Amino acid sequence: MNKLYTIVRKDLKGHGQRAVQAAHSVAEYLLKNPNTTWDNGTIVLLTIWDEESLVDFGELLTSKGINFEMFREPDLDNQFTALTAESDFRVPFCGLKLL
Repeated sequence: MNKLYTIVRKDLKGHGQRAVQAAHSVAEYLLKNPNTTWDNGTIVLLTIWDEESLVDFGELLTSKGINFEMFREPDLDNQFTALTAESDFRVPFCGLKLL
């Protein structure tokens, strides 16, 4: 069964802002992937250092053929703040810390 992995930047201000960006990322993923096989099961919330690391991680997911969406926050100059991926393959996510 697929899980949703949501990765949010650690350099965002406070847990509240990180939580909101994670929620936006999940919503973005679900809006852009209406035929998802995820059935409101497991969501894993993870952190990554900064925007550059997030973009690099997205490139890694692309190279592994893992479907994901990145969220840009309009109130933060359209920076990428989080991404959500759907996968049953947890290896790329193992080195990241929980939110």
